[in-house]
Amino acid sequence: MIFKELLELMYVYIKFISKELPINCYNIATQQLNIIIKNSLQCKNDYKASSISDTPLGDNEAIYTLYKGEYTIYYDEKNPYSNFFIAHEIAHHLLNHRSDDINKHHDANLMAAIIVAPPHLIKKNKIHNSLQLATVCKIPSEVAETYWKAYKKVYLQSRRYTILKYVGIFLSAAILTLGCIFIGYRTISLIHTQNSYNNTQSEIRKDTEDDTFVYITKSGKKYHTKNCVYIKDKSNVTEIGVNDAEMLGYEKCNVCFQG
Repeated sequence: MIFKELLELMYVYIKFISKELPINCYNIATQQLNIIIKNSLQCKNDYKASSISDTPLGDNEAIYTLYKGEYTIYYDEKNPYSNFFIAHEIAHHLLNHRSDDINKHHDANLMAAIIVAPPHLIKKNKIHNSLQLATVCKIPSEVAETYWKAYKKVYLQSRRYTILKYVGIFLSAAILTLGCIFIGYRTISLIHTQNSYNNTQSEIRKDTEDDTFVYITKSGKKYHTKNCVYIKDKSNVTEIGVNDAEMLGYEKCNVCFQG
């Protein structure tokens, strides 16, 4: 799966969690997914084994399994990346993996990085590169590098496009204003410039306000306001930040956003 698909699948679990990094994956597993988390000693006791190597955990950093009919993640609490490896097993659960081939392993790693360090919190926590991401969020360096490349390609380019778009609007307005002044319509041009500037600033505030939410559906390509006729009474509606909606490729609904 691609980064945007994994982010969309995970967004419902991470959009309202703590704003501090790294995210505590224990809470996501136990409170949102009803998965039991147990350390290596508990694993040893559950399987009445003389050593960890005689249990399903074995030499693994973590493992997701059914124990007495309950979804359970066993993990090596001594591993410095234990939180990440719990997230890796959560990813296998959410992606319905029944095996762990190289492609599934890659998807689980990327989703685990999204869980531990959601994109909308990276900028808030002043993470500027993959090394900082790996250090602050306790993510293996090779995974952090892969995640950072995907994050820059999708998330940062989307924000850069938004900035360039409004720079273009501003420059267009400035050129139009100079043209109006040149041909003698000083008063009209000044009014137009002020209105263009106010409208541009208003749109920028709408697009960059962290607490602005819109609504999307998996089958649609537009994002809507809460009371839009196109999503009213639908059950598959997801609330999402407007920046994240645009990053995922959704466009503004022409009906509920007109005017």
